[in-house]
Amino acid sequence: MRNLLFTCSETLGPVRTRRRRGAGQSRGNDRGAALAGPFERFTPCTVGDPRTLRRMPAETRTHGYAVSDRQVTMDALSVAAPVHGGDGAVIAAVSLVVRHGSASAHALARLVCTSARAISRAMITPQV
Repeated sequence: MRNLLFTCSETLGPVRTRRRRGAGQSRGNDRGAALAGPFERFTPCTVGDPRTLRRMPAETRTHGYAVSDRQVTMDALSVAAPVHGGDGAVIAAVSLVVRHGSASAHALARLVCTSARAISRAMITPQV
């Protein structure tokens, strides 16, 4: 699932909403329906605009990590980065959740990206 984003609910839960496809419903229709809304807002910072939600996966791929700043609870900042398998598919994620204001997203991004890269390498390197 190349399109799979990080399953860390605090970080990207609002971005990737999965719905069960019915007969005759294509994958593209499913994605559009999932992003059509309406969306439950957990805090005033929760992203609820469908256009913004559609941009978030591309921004995540561009930066290599995702940030959730007070989107689920007002006291949490979280950052997640993908772990890739040998075929390049995202197979897991590494995330950190900290109290909002205790660390910068940039500092956390360096940590989770470094960890995710190390785990990705270990997943494709044969261990003897």
